[in-house]
Amino acid sequence: MGSPTIAKTDVQTTIAIFGNQLVSGYREVYNSPDKRLSSCGEPSPAAVTANVYLCTPYAEGADVCWAAASTSMLCLDDPWSKGLRRYTYNTTLLQQVYPEDNPKPYALLLEDGTRCRLLVGGTRWVRPDGYIQAYSCGLKAGSDLSVMMPSDLSPINRSSPLWTVVVGVKDSTLQTHSVATAWFAGSEGDG
Repeated sequence: MGSPTIAKTDVQTTIAIFGNQLVSGYREVYNSPDKRLSSCGEPSPAAVTANVYLCTPYAEGADVCWAAASTSMLCLDDPWSKGLRRYTYNTTLLQQVYPEDNPKPYALLLEDGTRCRLLVGGTRWVRPDGYIQAYSCGLKAGSDLSVMMPSDLSPINRSSPLWTVVVGVKDSTLQTHSVATAWFAGSEGDG
């Protein structure tokens, strides 16, 4: 039996913080106290409203973050378990940030159930045909299965109501998959 037919991609906006508190359904997960953010001055690449931040260092995976109080940021850890990590950070110095012109979903659920997470910063492998990693997919950390993109184009084809991506590993044939769900990030009061 095949996958159910999907007519269009379900586009969702995650708002995990409201009034400096976690929204129902989201939870704080352990974060080592020695983990630090050095900067939160850029908009998240997944933001569709103001004040969703990209923080560095990139190794922290802090690409979808919200100010949680005057002394901390909460950053989405796992989009499916809805866990957020708290970082000590002086948010009184934050400048308002606005979304990029073409935001990218921070997470994708493909029609076959594959889960993919946006890659931000870091080193990515390039296939011999010039395609590079855009999203890491699979249930295991470090999986080679990835949403791939030509170096000069978007990783997601949004030309029809049902979005598509190309998926593969470094040395395999690329396959087109439909995107069942795409998650962006937003903030309270902005939509």
